[in-house]
Amino acid sequence: MLLIKELCFWKQSFNADIKAAKFDSLSSGDVFKCRVRSALYSSYSPIVVKDMVLTLLAFDLQPTNKEVETGTDTTISCIITGITQRLDAVVWRKDGTDVTTLSGNNYVVSAGTYGSNSQTTTLTVKAAANSADSTYTCVITSNEWLQTNKETAVALNVFSVVFEDKAVSTAIDQHLLCTISGLSQNTPVTWIGPDNNEISDSDTNNYVIDQGNYVFGSKSSTLTIKAAKFASISSGNVFKCKLKSALYPTDSPEAVKDMSLILLSLDVLPINKEVDAGTETTISCVITGITKQLDSIVWRKAGTDVTSLSGSNYVVSAGTYGSNSQTTTLTVKAAATSADSRYTCSITSNEWLETNKQTNVILNVFAVEFVDRSVSKKVDQSPLHAPPYS
Repeated sequence: MLLIKELCFWKQSFNADIKAAKFDSLSSGDVFKCRVRSALYSSYSPIVVKDMVLTLLAFDLQPTNKEVETGTDTTISCIITGITQRLDAVVWRKDGTDVTTLSGNNYVVSAGTYGSNSQTTTLTVKAAANSADSTYTCVITSNEWLQTNKETAVALNVFSVVFEDKAVSTAIDQHLLCTISGLSQNTPVTWIGPDNNEISDSDTNNYVIDQGNYVFGSKSSTLTIKAAKFASISSGNVFKCKLKSALYPTDSPEAVKDMSLILLSLDVLPINKEVDAGTETTISCVITGITKQLDSIVWRKAGTDVTSLSGSNYVVSAGTYGSNSQTTTLTVKAAATSADSRYTCSITSNEWLETNKQTNVILNVFAVEFVDRSVSKKVDQSPLHAPPYS
């Protein structure tokens, strides 16, 4: 029993310190041995030898740069490797200032958790702070490495995407434009159709995709929708322009922009009018469902262009395009308003493949007779106003 008790409680620990300077002559993978043999029963106890492989760590800070769309929350990170315990301190700075002291509450710092000889610290940058390219500094303290201000720069590249709702004619091919600026290198664009599926380059019967050229940080990608495709598209359908950073594909988020397609309908609306005979007046015609200035406008009377009629009694104004419509007017001078007339407003719109779309505008002319009169004030008088209409 005494022998068992001594064996159970006889325990010793030994330390062997390696001076830091010695590591210059050691290599990772070198083996140290711990060898022991019982002094009490040395004649028959075996020698116990244990090997230990020494892994020499290399201390390093690895920045994870990122691209992000302007006005979007994002997170950048810094990976610290070659450590055997949690870092003693982590600070993120912008222009030399600790981000947690900056106004606006636009930054969230996470020191991260140690594990497997590394620790990843992150900085979340809120949307309000993502308006331009920025460089942040990750600063760490590691007592085991005698580092109190080890730092590395982390770049946050900010880009912008312009992709707006569009109103279109369904008579011709249409081009949707997705413009990206502020990129650090060329980035491919993916187009998504109303069915939420990626549009294939091979679907040439319905679409044509042009990735565009990358010039000084900007590119414009174009999706052409063939006119025949509009038969299966409804107004309000959404197309998407999607891109993902080619520089940092592993952790940069996809930027997706939606565009609602508004399908227009061309119409020519007459604004008829009544006018007193011998009075100058203006009639008009409203053209709706267009996306640009009409290509030509002609006003006719009895099939003849009014500007070619004698007497200089007509003034034509093509009007100005705005908000998918254009109003053209015809001013009829007093000399030409002696009787009812019918005028034709004829327009040409290349975007609608229309070369002579027209409508009639009616000018109804009436006459009023109301003249001075002498009367007796002693008796009732007959009606003073009896307007004959024509």
